[in-house]
Amino acid sequence: MESKRLMFLGANLVQTPIIQMARALGYVAISCDYLPDNPGHRFSSKYINVSSVDMEAVLKVAREERIDGIISFASDVSAPTAAYVAEKLGLSGHPLESVEILTHKDRFRDFLRENGFACPKSKGYTEVDEALSDWGNHVGPLVVKPVDSSGSKGVIMVNSPAELASAATAALGYSRSRRFIVETFVAMQGTQIIGDGFSVDGKLVFSLYGDHIFDSRTGGQFAVQGGMFPLDCSGRGKDLKQRVDAEVQRALSLLNMKSGAYNIEARLGIDGKIYLMEIGPRNGGNFIPELIKYATGVDLTYYTIMAALGEPCSDLKQTEAKGFWTYYVIHADRAGVFAGIDVDDDFRRKHLEDMRLQVKEGEEVQRFANASAAIGVAICQFETRGQMAECMKCIDQHIRVKLN
Repeated sequence: MESKRLMFLGANLVQTPIIQMARALGYVAISCDYLPDNPGHRFSSKYINVSSVDMEAVLKVAREERIDGIISFASDVSAPTAAYVAEKLGLSGHPLESVEILTHKDRFRDFLRENGFACPKSKGYTEVDEALSDWGNHVGPLVVKPVDSSGSKGVIMVNSPAELASAATAALGYSRSRRFIVETFVAMQGTQIIGDGFSVDGKLVFSLYGDHIFDSRTGGQFAVQGGMFPLDCSGRGKDLKQRVDAEVQRALSLLNMKSGAYNIEARLGIDGKIYLMEIGPRNGGNFIPELIKYATGVDLTYYTIMAALGEPCSDLKQTEAKGFWTYYVIHADRAGVFAGIDVDDDFRRKHLEDMRLQVKEGEEVQRFANASAAIGVAICQFETRGQMAECMKCIDQHIRVKLN
């Protein structure tokens, strides 16, 4: 019997594990993007140089390759392409219209508002002057975001019209559709909630959430330094996870989502309401699926492959984390030439579970402001929540970036 053929949109460092798994399971893995040096291509059965956001070009290749499934792993930008191709070829996938809503911040905010979810006041724009003319209609502080970017790229908080003009111009530079959104900053209790979930036939059957950590010292107000798992509900109610799950499930049901993974960001507002900030129709980046497997034994990468092929995922069940886990986005606090990583021997022995780098020695790195300046990711484990929290406050002293 001929092996089933899977197409993967993207093959960067965090997308490499699913390509490797597909090959290990005996499938033909076809990797597609316009970056031939991406590391995942070394592990695929075949590489095709085509932009993962060019829907018609990818559809043409998919037909020629007679694919049985298509996956946008850890990438919002190519998720609409995956949904489009799946829809055109009658493959397993989510509705294209729903994926478009989830991957465009202005449309997602409109969806939330129209369906009675807690949602910050927001408006989308294509012109800077239009946003400036609306300044008096917004309640600050405000956040400016490209509608179709990820990894905190182009996300800036503003407190004046001058800051808005600068931020909107920057956001447009990160937006493929040349659109940006201005929204009221959601003040929250505790930290932002981050995690991945998975639905089977539209039902959210698994989720693991943690606490987002941001590194404002490097100049990026929304630069994600990492996440601590599982979620700390202290002072926010023991039912916090269940409340987030309920809001996510309501959104998935309204959008008629099928089987697949989601990267979820949420906040518990100071008003006590759950705010869904993002539901990305794909697995999380920063090796969150690997962290989940370490913490729970559940391999969402495997189930993502099964869902794309239309195979049953009914054996996936909610499983709680054992121990305390973090992912840490390794980064530099200044620009320079990367000269390697020093890890304390004691820290490596006790806590470091995995570390993967996407920058080679001798390559230039930038001061960390968003995901594009990440050097790599480390996954660490701890015995207690307190130990984890204390370590994360000074983790750059345990995992040190060397620059020339």
